[in-house]
Amino acid sequence: MALNKNNRLKKLSDFQGVFKKGKAIGANFLFIKIKRNNLSVNRFGLTVSAKIIKTAVGRNKVKRALSETIRFDLSLMKGGYDVVIGLRRPGSIPELKEDLLKSLKKSEII
Repeated sequence: MALNKNNRLKKLSDFQGVFKKGKAIGANFLFIKIKRNNLSVNRFGLTVSAKIIKTAVGRNKVKRALSETIRFDLSLMKGGYDVVIGLRRPGSIPELKEDLLKSLKKSEII
């Protein structure tokens, strides 16, 4: 199951705002950009470049796994952030999930 529609970044302008004004946090496999929003919920956007994972099936598999990890831990997070998560380099799904949780803890959202 994917993230709820209320917890997703949808518009290009939302993504651009996070990229321009967001705080960057790096990790082994992922990068995270975080920006405060004026909402009570967190909104997430996932990006996986075709340069990193060539096939659409592979990119979608990574995005589904990360989305599921976020959905599972959503109740533990502080509200009011826009977060864009991008892949830096390929890794196994468990490595990516672990990296995501470490990055979210580092950013003090969890």
